Amino acid sequence: MDTILRWHNPPPSHTYDQSRDVHTIRATPSSGFWRTTTERRDTGNFFHQPGVRGNFRVQCFIKGTWVHEYDQAGLMVRVVEGEEGGKNERWIKTGIELMGRVQYVR
Repeated sequence: MDTILRWHNPPPSHTYDQSRDVHTIRATPSSGFWRTTTERRDTGNFFHQPGVRGNFRVQCFIKGTWVHEYDQAGLMVRVVEGEEGGKNERWIKTGIELMGRVQYVR
């Protein structure tokens, strides 16, 4: 299995402190992932491990400076069967999002 993490839409800034196993990411402004029946946004920064199959477990700690409405960070599982962006692409995400100056867990 491929164990190298890759970027889908790399951010403007990303550093990794190996001694603490900490990634620091400054996200692209006004980017995100969402869908409606007529629109699609797929501009968010997504650091992922391709090729995962079967059951898996993930654990993380999210710390951020949420300033602007809808600032968010979290985890996403993305399943692509066939061509990326096609009808067989599905995803689910969870995390923290700023709405009305309150941080919500989604």
